[in-house]
Amino acid sequence: MYREWLDLLLAEYGIVGLSELETIHLNRAWHRLDPRADSVEGLTRIKSKFVIGTLSNVNVGLLVNMAKYGGLPWTVCSLVCSQEVINQTLRFTCWQPNYWVSSLMNS
Repeated sequence: MYREWLDLLLAEYGIVGLSELETIHLNRAWHRLDPRADSVEGLTRIKSKFVIGTLSNVNVGLLVNMAKYGGLPWTVCSLVCSQEVINQTLRFTCWQPNYWVSSLMNS
């Protein structure tokens, strides 16, 4: 899927002359993203007390490669697969006092 989009963008912007190997390398740039400066340390501290994981709509292979490349210490990789998962996650991504969060917590 990502390669298809990359090919369309290269054509749209008139980028030519890349070899197949260069195009593959560019397409896999997502797999080589550096984590934010404090991410590994922060996640490691959290992991000492909790199971930590991703909540993402990208494929598991990409998440694994990002973890390996950047030293990200998450325990599990998960995909957004249901409204229930999203609702449970929202409970922990907003801080109270917040009327909307309070109403979710009490529902």
